[in-house]
Order: sequence, then C-alpha cells, then structure tokens
Amino acid sequence: MLSGISSIRNELIADVFLKMGIVEKWGTGIKRVGGLCKKQDLGDVEYSASDEFFTATIKRTQEAVAVTKTSPEKNELPNNFTMKNLANLSDNVLKTFNELKKNPFTTADELGKILGISSRSIKAHFAILKQNELIEYTGSKKDGHWIIKAGGN
Repeated sequence: MLSGISSIRNELIADVFLKMGIVEKWGTGIKRVGGLCKKQDLGDVEYSASDEFFTATIKRTQEAVAVTKTSPEKNELPNNFTMKNLANLSDNVLKTFNELKKNPFTTADELGKILGISSRSIKAHFAILKQNELIEYTGSKKDGHWIIKAGGN
C-alpha cells in the first residue's frame, strides 16, 4: 500500500473537479487506482514523481489496445479544450452539465425542475456548453439526445 502526504498540486483542476462533482475523497485516488487495476488483472501500477508532477503507468491489455485502434471514442475532447473551458463556467451551468452527463436524454423543462430554475435559463446553459464545445445535440427535437464531448463519464 502506498503512503504519503496528500496535497493539491493543481488548484484549478481540483476546483473544477469539485464543481463537477467527480471528486469523492481527497487523497485516496492513487491507492484506489492501484486496487482497481489489480481487480481488473492489469497488474501493479508503476508510479514515479518529480518536483513538478507525478506519473502513473497502467499497462493496457491487448484487448484494450485493439479496441482503441479500431473504434475511436465519440466523446473525444475538442482540440481547443482546456480545463479553463470548465473553470470559467458558472456553478449553475456546471450543475446543468452534470445533470446532462447523468441523463443525456433529458429536456430543458426536466432539467429546470431538477435544478429549480427556468427552462429558459437551462436553454441558455445549453448554448454556453455548446459554445465551449462541451456538448452537442444529435437527432430530432422529439427523439434526440445530448452528446457529452468533454468531462464526461
């Protein structure tokens, strides 16, 4: 088991992850990643660190390599994506984004009820998220859904 001091290395990323609701516990990620890799028979994670950053090397299975080569992900990040895309969004826009990740088939009316704001505000959030290339809509108004392009999963 690894041990050490938990500290935030990049406060911007930490703040964005906190606002997105993807941070569960501070300081437990490295240990949990190692345990999850063992459960998936990926072997031990190799860690290295310098004064500026750390690296975790996870060995992929041959099956994972084959899938990566033959079926690129639809949810790839846009070329111009940076963490600032998320950091510059308001809390309400981030809440809308998080709800869309949970259910990409939801409507502005449904999201408005969930978040306690007007559907008009939700539609404005959609425009901001589209402008930042974080989401796109596919399909008809009746049967379509949102594609999460960044920050998803």
